[in-house]
Amino acid sequence: MRILIHDYGGYPFSVELARELARTGDVVDYAYNFDNTTPKGALDRKSDDAESFSLHPLTLGRPLRKYDLIRRFVHERAYGRVLADHIRATAPDVILSGNGSVDTVPPSMAAARDVGARFIYWFHDIQWIGIRAALAKRLPVGGGLVARRYRRLERQCLRDSDGVINISDLFADECDAAGVAPAARTVLPNWAPIGELPVMRRDNDWARRHDLVGKTCFLYAGTLGFKHDPSVLFDLAMHFSGRDEVCVVVVSEGPGAAYLAKRQSETPCPNLRLLPFQSYEDLPAVLASGDVLLAMLDEEGARFCVPSKILTNFCAARPVLASLSGANPAARLIAETGAGIAVPPGNPQAFLKAAADLADDGITRGAMGAAGRAYAERAFDVRRIAPRFRKFLTGA
Repeated sequence: MRILIHDYGGYPFSVELARELARTGDVVDYAYNFDNTTPKGALDRKSDDAESFSLHPLTLGRPLRKYDLIRRFVHERAYGRVLADHIRATAPDVILSGNGSVDTVPPSMAAARDVGARFIYWFHDIQWIGIRAALAKRLPVGGGLVARRYRRLERQCLRDSDGVINISDLFADECDAAGVAPAARTVLPNWAPIGELPVMRRDNDWARRHDLVGKTCFLYAGTLGFKHDPSVLFDLAMHFSGRDEVCVVVVSEGPGAAYLAKRQSETPCPNLRLLPFQSYEDLPAVLASGDVLLAMLDEEGARFCVPSKILTNFCAARPVLASLSGANPAARLIAETGAGIAVPPGNPQAFLKAAADLADDGITRGAMGAAGRAYAERAFDVRRIAPRFRKFLTGA
């Protein structure tokens, strides 16, 4: 079977899936948006990759202006045409596509029909809710109309797909509203490529380069977009401002990182460290340098997104402290595994108390980290995950 996996973000777990499907007999083309500058997975060809595996970075020749809404809209629509051209040129039997703007989907679905390919929608976020939340403050008058446009478009794309893979049962109601038949959809949760994320020593080269050895480090690594509240990170750093042995490290870029830099310039906070995105090869050492790994979604974000960052954090054998609604599947997973603490957003006192407790209790941190890693070792074996995807992709 000739499979095109299109993961707009080029994330580590999806390229691992592509490699495994190729290793076990399929011809797999992995395509992603080269212009999107967020952290990506292992996107260079490896010496042990199957001959039937290929990688294709798709580009418009200019960076994606992710937080400029008009330019992003124009870019996404043009990118959809580039993806459609790639589909027509390669003529796969089945396409698994996800993580991109819904604006990219209609052209690629049309191309799939042209070449007789099945189109499977990989449903990671309810985009129209996220758009509504992002526009509520920036475009209070017309934002509702824009969100309704995206609700119609997203539900049409779901309905017109040959199948839908949900990453969580959180999206069941949206599939019902779109008219996706139960037989045409399944739930296959995300994971992290545990083989690429070994447990490393706290005292490692990356930690030493950034003067983190001997500190108690709260670490956030990843994007800070519209669905995140970076003030949580600044408040956490200020909470520990009287303790030189505690630091808060934020590895990020974009508006959230700019917000933190501005706050720090206005109110100096020496134990807040701001760093740009690091290479994927350094990720295990980055995560190992944290004593507590942080995650967050605001209240609205928890309704339409399941943060996969938490799964990556589990692999590091470090506890997770999340500002996250208890109804979100990721918060439930943290509670069920005992891998950390999830505190609902809007309760800063509870979040800061949980942070203080973890800072002073290495035994609990160790137990939570071990629980997260144990779950990852049970659940993240791509050799067991890939056959479930193949079965759905083939319609068997």
